[in-house]
Amino acid sequence: MTFEQANGQIRIAVSDEGKGFDTVVVMNASGIAHGLLDIRQYLELTGCGVEISSSPGNGTRVIIHAPKLG
Repeated sequence: MTFEQANGQIRIAVSDEGKGFDTVVVMNASGIAHGLLDIRQYLELTGCGVEISSSPGNGTRVIIHAPKLG
């Protein structure tokens, strides 16, 4: 996990070396990605963003961008 602050933004990145998944298939199938879709929607509603990159056999990386407050 990494945590960075730059240009008025906070960036949190989490990755693993797990089995991974096909992001196109999963993120377009609400029954499969229900939790990921909820997280993305919540973050967008609060002015944040999320990037999810993964592929079968190559683990997953999630990056959350948030405006720095204060």
